[in-house]
Amino acid sequence: MTNAYCDLDTLKSAGALNISGNAHDRRLLNLLEEASRLIDGYCNRHFYVLETTRQFEANWWSPGLQQLLVPDLISVDSARVAAKFDGGAGQPKWRTASYRLYPMDASPERAWGRPYTRMAIEPVCTPLCRRTDCHALVEIAGRWGYRLDLVETGATTGAALAAGDTTVTLSDADALAPGHTLALDDEQVYVTAVAAPEATLERGVNGTEAAAHTTATPIRLYRYPGPVSEGCLQLAVQLWHTRDRAARGFEDPRRPAGEAVDPGRELKSLVAAYRKLPL
Repeated sequence: MTNAYCDLDTLKSAGALNISGNAHDRRLLNLLEEASRLIDGYCNRHFYVLETTRQFEANWWSPGLQQLLVPDLISVDSARVAAKFDGGAGQPKWRTASYRLYPMDASPERAWGRPYTRMAIEPVCTPLCRRTDCHALVEIAGRWGYRLDLVETGATTGAALAAGDTTVTLSDADALAPGHTLALDDEQVYVTAVAAPEATLERGVNGTEAAAHTTATPIRLYRYPGPVSEGCLQLAVQLWHTRDRAARGFEDPRRPAGEAVDPGRELKSLVAAYRKLPL
């Protein structure tokens, strides 16, 4: 997944690596992306917003709303349920299902919110069903992740953008940096380089589709929890120094060759509040 929880300008700043020039930009951006995935793995969740459809298998023994544990969920576009078929030629027959999301005070589309983790959903069974081994498939289309926190950058597109374009003219290039994930209408784009007044983009990321956008389309920025962004920065700095030392023949003798970098006690304490048990 192409995504970073911290941007390249912050990593290169005097408060972090204090690097000038752009000779190592691609390598540094890769480190931010790798650090972000390490944080996802440690926390057993992801903090970017993924738009996709997922299916779950459920076993229900009684009619009425049933509980379904789900990965971090922000919003639902549609929910369907079908009886599980037994490997024959037929396909499951889907029907739209009623549902409720819990916890009810989660508010994942607020800057302070947290995700939904449970769904009470209407099963395939009807009150007249007498089976005791109901197997069902549940299909949920929506946005997945810890929260949806979008902030205005103040910048807009300076020219129309076609679905296949990978560079965009900006009204204010200083508002963006490589590593940012942006919202252009309903499309997510990932910034890989900025050279005012243009930015280079990876289009249609995180499950969204590349689309055309008009001139003066507002550009919004996906923002992540502060400890997660700070943890990404610290881990990327650690990775940089580790690889730099290895390149100069100063491999850490305490860690066996090829062993993954340990995020460290300080980093773990930063993101400890966001860690959860895997489903």
